[in-house]
Amino acid sequence: MTLPLLAAADRVVIVGDSHLGPNNRADEPSFHQFLAAVPELGDRLILMGDLFEFWFGYRRAIPRDSFKTMAGLARVVERGVKAEMFGGNHDRWAGGRDSFWASDLGIPFHTDGADLTLAGRKTWVHHGDGLAEAKLSSKVMHRVTRNPITIALFRAIHPDFGFKLTDKLATVLSQANKTAEAMDASAAKQELFAKQVLDRRPELREAHTALAVWVRNPDGGLAKALPKNARVTLLYRDPGPENRAMLVFRGVGRIDESETARRQVYDSSPEPERNADREEKGKALIVELERVDGFMPGARVMMRK
Repeated sequence: MTLPLLAAADRVVIVGDSHLGPNNRADEPSFHQFLAAVPELGDRLILMGDLFEFWFGYRRAIPRDSFKTMAGLARVVERGVKAEMFGGNHDRWAGGRDSFWASDLGIPFHTDGADLTLAGRKTWVHHGDGLAEAKLSSKVMHRVTRNPITIALFRAIHPDFGFKLTDKLATVLSQANKTAEAMDASAAKQELFAKQVLDRRPELREAHTALAVWVRNPDGGLAKALPKNARVTLLYRDPGPENRAMLVFRGVGRIDESETARRQVYDSSPEPERNADREEKGKALIVELERVDGFMPGARVMMRK
């Protein structure tokens, strides 16, 4: 069995809307423990915005309350994890390309959406707030807070006063627009927006949802059974103590007789598989996956097409 994507794909950790700050002090120790575990969980860390209740990119200062979190992020990067930050409506004021995030932490800061390749797939990543607001007041607020004049005026305020002001506003606004009706309306707007993006950019729909298997015995039971029943279930297991994993693949199988498919599947097979069929008499089995279940190091897997 050939599973090249499992070895090659990034393990991506995504976190967002932590809102660390005056209203969530009790959550900070748990978040710092999470950061310490990130290098064991993945190779990439995507911070989806609103990491803090408020952040402002001063040129000569950083917010004191965020020091432990920033130190934790620095350690994550030092341990080889590639991290990227997307500004949300609470922390979009990062200070530009030469900001503290990019220059000192080594974490690119995206004030808007960006195209990334994650786990082998093309993606467009964005925090989401401001893209499809259901209320006029929210639309106005996003325009005001993005305005360069607003940013310049806030920068002119001493940080002690500025953060005292935003702490009070955070307490007042923390429950704003939290009704079930408001949340449902916002979710519907964002779902519609996402569908429109996919319609405009069909390349984002492309995905590797097929599993390739080199069947060494072309006259064996598997190859003969497919014409009668194309439903296929395959088990992958790695009993090793360091990379213990078990995955169950379910889907619809077919034999691809084309030379292109045969060549690609055979050449991508592990060396022991190729050595067991040096004359290349086998066949290329392609399974269009419908679901994958199981576990891998540090994560459970439950994927549906």
